[in-house]
Amino acid sequence: MYFKGAFPRQWIAAYCLAIVCCLACVWPLPGAYGKAPAAYPNRPIKVVVPFTPGGGSDTFARIMKAAVEEHHLLPQPLVIINVGGASGTIGSRRVKNEKPDGYTVLLLHDAILTAKYAAKVNYGPEAFRSVVATGESAMLVAVRDDSPFESLPEMLEAASRRPDEITFAVNMGAPTHFAGLLLQRAYKKARLRFVQSGDGPSRFAALKGGHVAVTTFSLSEFDRFQAAGIRALAILSKQRHRHAPNIPTAREQGVDVVQSIVHYWWMPKDTPSQRADVFAQALIAAMQTTSMRATLEEFRIDPIVISGDALRRHLQQANDEIAAVDSRATLPLPNLPFWIGALALLTGAPVFWQRVRRRTPATKQENPSQTKKARTMLALCVLLVSLYAASVTRHWAPLGASTALFVFLTGGVLSQWRRRQLPTLVVSAAAAGVVFHLLFTQLFVIDL
Repeated sequence: MYFKGAFPRQWIAAYCLAIVCCLACVWPLPGAYGKAPAAYPNRPIKVVVPFTPGGGSDTFARIMKAAVEEHHLLPQPLVIINVGGASGTIGSRRVKNEKPDGYTVLLLHDAILTAKYAAKVNYGPEAFRSVVATGESAMLVAVRDDSPFESLPEMLEAASRRPDEITFAVNMGAPTHFAGLLLQRAYKKARLRFVQSGDGPSRFAALKGGHVAVTTFSLSEFDRFQAAGIRALAILSKQRHRHAPNIPTAREQGVDVVQSIVHYWWMPKDTPSQRADVFAQALIAAMQTTSMRATLEEFRIDPIVISGDALRRHLQQANDEIAAVDSRATLPLPNLPFWIGALALLTGAPVFWQRVRRRTPATKQENPSQTKKARTMLALCVLLVSLYAASVTRHWAPLGASTALFVFLTGGVLSQWRRRQLPTLVVSAAAAGVVFHLLFTQLFVIDL
């Protein structure tokens, strides 16, 4: 690094400290919300559903919202916010990074476990405070009415004889994907070819259109789609379901697989336990109402309630079962920092090469000193942009902190660290950090 004039290094340290102090005023310490006021909640509670409207999770959230508000179980309303994308991980990351004040809740089923072991995200239940589990949906393996497969073992036997030929529609990294992985692991050398198809309606369209041979549905989805020309090979529950008594379980057919979808409620990790308990008790009370049970029956959702130590044990067991299935080998993800670094090297290499090479003397129109400085500045800016992109994508630091540091260093390079411009640079960097944090985590809600 070079400086314009003799600028004391102590001043640089002081300006960096000023940036840190400004950012500390914006981001509270983890324990800042540790003391919960008695009047909770005193404003609406946001419920983030990390899927598009109309799906199973969204429907369940709205059923629960109606029950809570109908019976006045909370003094404030629930506000459903759909943040779809990336198998639920965009919405889950948003809640993970929210203030732990009890006013932002995540409704996410077993995808919170499967996404981690599918390497879609580097976190799982340990990054949240588990509140309560309410409701369980059975899963079925289904084919078209004209499919040659009459049973689950017959389909898996074909996948053993012809590996990677039997197409299986899934939502990669979600419970549907892991259900397929469990099936092929449980039956000899079966190997299915997983096809990314998305949510239930999308998987039904792929199945009905003949693009895939088999897929899985929740019991509620199967009831909706069955009349359109599909049939079930097996239900992945411990025993036959009362709403589908004629569908045999996988275990009955010699395939030891049990898989279901449980609806979990989560809060940011450091949310006070008092607030989480208040919210949990409201949901538990809603599950006991006659109207709620009637609605769940209509949607083929079993009215289970798991909380406290029982919930922790349940999540640990579910985690162990999913961890035993290695899906990451089938879902290779690019090493983003490596490719960013490679791009930076490719972009900056010509600049450094020109500095090293002995070239012909500059013409009268060129100033060799200025040309050298310009090339150096370009190389440093390319490096800083690459590091900033890596920090944002890999979450090395909060978005605001990364932005403030990037603006400060880039501005310093471009201004050649002139002393009179540094105060303005410090203020600009701190302001950019605050503005970016507010814009992309509060207003636009973009997952960065």
